[in-house]
Amino acid sequence: MIHAAIQEAAVQEGLPRFDRAFVQIEVTTPRGSNNHQLWDTCNRAVNLVINNPKGIFFWDDDLEHMAFSVVGAWGETGRTVVRISRFLQT
Repeated sequence: MIHAAIQEAAVQEGLPRFDRAFVQIEVTTPRGSNNHQLWDTCNRAVNLVINNPKGIFFWDDDLEHMAFSVVGAWGETGRTVVRISRFLQT
């Protein structure tokens, strides 16, 4: 699904490429049986989310080319939002 969304965006307009990128992953999940036990950062497929835009929005997922954050919240329906922007280091 991530790869398809990137391809769709690429057809509509040119995609930005960052020398250093910041990837923000926001996961909303509904409350329910066992969801409180399953919401663990390593169970959210963070590696899959980062590997899909690698090579398109930024060169590599090493410390020289990107940084990321993961935020979780409870909600009515499940969704994942991925934001990619220029990483500004202070």
